[in-house]
Amino acid sequence: LNASFNNYMYRRGHLGRIVVDEKTRELTVEVKVNVDKSKQAHWVKDLNQLSGGERSFTVLSLLLALGTFSESPFRAMDEFDVFMDAVNRRVATETLLEMAWDSGAQYVFLTPQDVTAVKEAYNQMCKRRKIAPPANWLELKRMREPRPGANGGQQH
Repeated sequence: LNASFNNYMYRRGHLGRIVVDEKTRELTVEVKVNVDKSKQAHWVKDLNQLSGGERSFTVLSLLLALGTFSESPFRAMDEFDVFMDAVNRRVATETLLEMAWDSGAQYVFLTPQDVTAVKEAYNQMCKRRKIAPPANWLELKRMREPRPGANGGQQH
């Protein structure tokens, strides 16, 4: 689990580790941000110290690492990128597409964000891996805008 988590984190230039205290039955996630840019990076144990994008990418990396131990034929990720900046979102989306390709499982990704980044991540994955998935491997569907008042009167 630790190696898989760290592998996903490193895609964004971070290090990650999972510390399990079997006595207290607690799991702690620790992150070193931008290790490839800063030799003075330190381990962050309080994830609230991370930016929204860094925290979201950390959670995504943890979920993907845990998913490697699951044999489900399909997986769903809802709003995985809602707090990510453009760079974290691109890397996260490429990571998700590559995991979907490697695992053979079916994935459903729901996002309120523009799907242009998904298309770009798909093209980048195909170019980097020199692959041409079947034409129907990636399907993008745009949901209708919510009906007025359907969100409990809250403004977006």
